[in-house]
Amino acid sequence: AAATAPPVGEASASSSSSGGGLAPGSRARLELLAVTRAADLLGDGSIMLRVLDPGPSPGGGAKPRDLAEVSASWRVWFLRNGEEVMNTGQRCSFVMDEAKLMVALELAIKDMEAGSRAAVRIAEAWGSGPLTPQGISGGGPVLRGAAVWAEITLHEVQNELAAGEHGTVEQALDFA
Repeated sequence: AAATAPPVGEASASSSSSGGGLAPGSRARLELLAVTRAADLLGDGSIMLRVLDPGPSPGGGAKPRDLAEVSASWRVWFLRNGEEVMNTGQRCSFVMDEAKLMVALELAIKDMEAGSRAAVRIAEAWGSGPLTPQGISGGGPVLRGAAVWAEITLHEVQNELAAGEHGTVEQALDFA
């Protein structure tokens, strides 16, 4: 079988920079090392999520819905200097959508599957709010407009039954 070369592109310089680089008219070869998919959760680049580990059953883990009970752990760093802001150190169990955790973290968790691990980049516009599910009064760090990185592991998801998922008519009526 014939070996195929890795994707290679060429770039041309349009101007010279004082810090070195390409001279005008010169060419350089670029080699693509890796391509990974990232999800732009809001469509404006302010919350970017990249799955690092899809978990034991990629595509088969439950995704949190509204008011799901989840168990997750995460670490958060400032984007500007890499300084760690906080680390849960262990699993935190909480109910989604109770307005206690930073909205950007909740949006990222809702886009993940149980058992997965992801990296999230949060822009300053969304980098506000508590970093623990105990909320503002819980004593954990609260950010005010900080660009951060977060590494999140979603351990477990327990969704409430949705319409049509109830076993009996009585359960459906109780739900309504």
